[in-house]
Amino acid sequence: MNYMGSYIAGVKKFFSEIIVYNDADKRVIFNGSIIILVISAIACALAGIYSLTVFPIIILAYFSLKNYKFLVYLFISLSPIVTTISPSLINIFYYGFIAVILFFWLARKLFSSSMTFEYSRELLIFSLLVVLFSVVSVLPGGVNLKEFLAVIRYIIFFSFVLILYDMLETYDIPKIFIAMTIPLLVAAYFLFSVYAQSLNPLAMLELIRLKVTGFLPSANLLGLLLMSVLPFWISVTLWWDKPKIRIFAGILTSIFTLAMLLSNSRASIFGFAVAVLMFSIWTKKFKYYIAIILVAVLVFAFVPQLNSMVKIAYRMDRGTSSRVDIWKNTITMIYENLPFGVGMGNYGTAYDKYFESGWERRFFERMPHAHNFLLSKLAELGIFGLFVAFGVYYIPIRTIIRSMKISKNRKDVIISRCFTAIFVSFFAHSIFEGGGMLQEGRVQPDMLFWVLLVLALKHKLYLERQGDDNLLSTKA
Repeated sequence: MNYMGSYIAGVKKFFSEIIVYNDADKRVIFNGSIIILVISAIACALAGIYSLTVFPIIILAYFSLKNYKFLVYLFISLSPIVTTISPSLINIFYYGFIAVILFFWLARKLFSSSMTFEYSRELLIFSLLVVLFSVVSVLPGGVNLKEFLAVIRYIIFFSFVLILYDMLETYDIPKIFIAMTIPLLVAAYFLFSVYAQSLNPLAMLELIRLKVTGFLPSANLLGLLLMSVLPFWISVTLWWDKPKIRIFAGILTSIFTLAMLLSNSRASIFGFAVAVLMFSIWTKKFKYYIAIILVAVLVFAFVPQLNSMVKIAYRMDRGTSSRVDIWKNTITMIYENLPFGVGMGNYGTAYDKYFESGWERRFFERMPHAHNFLLSKLAELGIFGLFVAFGVYYIPIRTIIRSMKISKNRKDVIISRCFTAIFVSFFAHSIFEGGGMLQEGRVQPDMLFWVLLVLALKHKLYLERQGDDNLLSTKA
């Protein structure tokens, strides 16, 4: 018994010294380790030499014990990269990584003196409603495997989101954006290297038209990731107080903007353009934004050659006919399946009878969703989908309005504007894409939106607490 008692005491001491620490004293880990680990993982993925994974695993274990949030930073930075390895391993990676993060989170809770769990009432209520609506939508016709898996994914997805809310703090915001930046720099390098092989303008136009990704498996995924991180670096470029950091952020902004244009992800480019509109308003340069649009319209109107080149490169010669057809058919599907929809996970199967052309079928096979977030939710969940879509829009809007209103110092204003631009771009993007925010609880690419929302909510909470402290100080 004494031996077991000593052993348990030793284990508890180990966890208390390694896992449990004072966040105020140890906010910063060796950030270079993230870069080392990501580069090692990329090398392993590209080379296919599995013996090399020993090195990143050793670093992973060490820094995970030193700072369990390191796993979250790593999860954000490696999620796009793992899509290049093997489709069959993607889900194993995602859910395996989530399980490891949850293990270290739970270990920290069990071996700390405080078992408190910080949660967002908005996120908790919304999560429960989404799961409830998903279950209700599949009951009328009987539960099939797709519906069952979709509900399970939602439960895992939102459980992880709620735990991230407990884990992350305001000071994690720049680290998360740095973690997001790392794979995009790699992707931009490979993208530019493809275009560098041909300096022929016509060949480059054809590459843009073909949506060359260079590294990531999807140009739309690349565009979405760029759209998510660009507002942060634009904010730093415009308003940060240190010139060297502003120059560095400006370089990254230029690289990512060019990569965005070359990605030919039209929904993401549209979202980014709306974000730029917000920055033009904040910097009081709105008139220049309008002037640039007017000049562009005039140039395209009076220079037919340039007009044709842009239309060919960005597939405007096809228009939005495929999306319009899918939207029309989805609206028909919604009316035919009221009030509960086709059920979560059944949209692709239910759409099969609506195909009208071979082109539409090929377009749909690559991206099997309604290409509009609101229509996607209405088709899957019926009248409940309206409430789900409303919640996805309402929570970020309420959060950023509140943060903008109570932000006082320079850095808080920068962060609040950053999140405002990000969510506005996501909303604009959702007009033309069904994924990227909440598509059947899939980790990639939807988790990124919710990580950003968690950070925005924690930033709002930080500002509110700061205001309360100032109010108490004034009264005292």
